[in-house]
Amino acid sequence: MTDPQPLVCAFFRLPPGQQSFTRIRDIAWLVLLPELEKLTTALETLLITNPSSTAKKALLEARKAMGSKMDPMREAMLAGRDFSRHYFKYVDSVFETKTVSPDVKRAYTIEARNTAKKVEEAQQAWTEFREELEGVVFRIMSSIGGDDNNESLFITESSRIVSTMVTAIEECKSILREFKEMILDITKQGFDPEAYEHNPPSDEECQLVSEKWQMLREHLHNMSLDWDLLAVRIVIPRFKVPAYNDTPEDAEDARDAFALTGIPADPPHPEAPPNPPSPAKVKISFWRKFFQRLSCFSSKPF
Repeated sequence: MTDPQPLVCAFFRLPPGQQSFTRIRDIAWLVLLPELEKLTTALETLLITNPSSTAKKALLEARKAMGSKMDPMREAMLAGRDFSRHYFKYVDSVFETKTVSPDVKRAYTIEARNTAKKVEEAQQAWTEFREELEGVVFRIMSSIGGDDNNESLFITESSRIVSTMVTAIEECKSILREFKEMILDITKQGFDPEAYEHNPPSDEECQLVSEKWQMLREHLHNMSLDWDLLAVRIVIPRFKVPAYNDTPEDAEDARDAFALTGIPADPPHPEAPPNPPSPAKVKISFWRKFFQRLSCFSSKPF
């Protein structure tokens, strides 16, 4: 007895694998965010012997800017979700009517172009994220004088961190580029109504393709929620060592600020970000001075 042959999709396109989008999410949570925290810790260590409010201000402002770059990622996931919905509706229409509906195809074609535009904006956002990262390290070094051992350690550590993050950022951009190309390629697929009538797609193909696109739609919807939380985690630093002028009041204000975002530490949806750090261990210096600036971000509707 031979194993059944895998179904070959002759008319429709299967969606990209969910693992590609999970990979981007995991890179952001398991590589970029931890490395950004290491950069923050390295700066805090340097500030013990080389106090500089300018350097700390530069890092906090850069983190705020980098956090805002997560908005295009959320929008790209939502656009992909909407395209998935239009495409499986098109497949379902063919399955039910056994004909090609130009109106339904036109709808997913328009959505495909919108998705490609949103994905391109997300790619650009990652480029700007990288520029903010590289720029803030340069500004920090420019604001701190001296050539002591702690500064040398910071240069070495920050260079390693930037290299790791840049590699991860470029991988995210590559995955997004492949998704954009696939979406646009689907719109180029020609359909001949007469060919459909003489040789329509099988019910098995329609059902399989529709099911796969519906699964991707749900996956992208769940993942879109993660980027809002990640944006807040990027904006609000988690210092690992006491800053030279921290006070208990500063740390308490920081925890209150995080609570005001209204975002839970452990999201209830099934695609919650992997291993988010516990807010109970947070100690943030200078937050009272910067909360007013950041509150405009945390008050944005998600």
